[in-house]
Amino acid sequence: MPVIVFANQKGGVGKSTLAVMYANHLSGVKNKRVTVWETDVQKSIYEQRKDDELTWGKENMKYDVHYIQLDTLQNSEAMMVEAKEVYKDDIVIIDVPGNITDNYIAPLLIYADFIICPYMYETKVLQSTTTFIKVLKKLKKMFPEVMNPKILYVPNNIDPREGTTKELEQRMQVDDIFRKNGGGEVLPKIHQRADVKRLNTYMNTQKQEYISSACFSQLDKHILE
Repeated sequence: MPVIVFANQKGGVGKSTLAVMYANHLSGVKNKRVTVWETDVQKSIYEQRKDDELTWGKENMKYDVHYIQLDTLQNSEAMMVEAKEVYKDDIVIIDVPGNITDNYIAPLLIYADFIICPYMYETKVLQSTTTFIKVLKKLKKMFPEVMNPKILYVPNNIDPREGTTKELEQRMQVDDIFRKNGGGEVLPKIHQRADVKRLNTYMNTQKQEYISSACFSQLDKHILE
């Protein structure tokens, strides 16, 4: 089964949220075996799971959430080996810290089967995403024989009510640049909705599934087919 990494140089773009929503989707809607590994020191997914256990109980969990502290290159490499070999029957979803320039983050990107990069149409986010793309290109040149992930970009937390005609055209240009220069595919947007903030690590609500349906349908074609 594939190893899926949610990553971007910029924090606050929804990596953790999308990782959980997709884990819920795979385990609930698609009935797949899933394991979530959080490596971000903020532990947002891990802490959410502990709260959810108090509400719904361990017996109702559809997948496990583990926090893994990565502080050395060897630890990261060992984790990816474990994901590929020990958890080979699971879809492993890894939430990556924002600072992907740290040396120990590299193995997570090098050995991933899929890299999912959420972004928003904000200057700082786009600059950081461009940096992220440069890092991926550099790693590919350094490890051409082992690094060959499918890269998928997700415009996330997008307010459909905002944007002038010119701004909408600029957004389309950004998407096109990421397709051509980023070496990947841009998936359908996930719009900004209050329901997304009501996230848990057990299941998506009907509204959350609806909000993410276009994006996740395309993602399923890559991951499951």
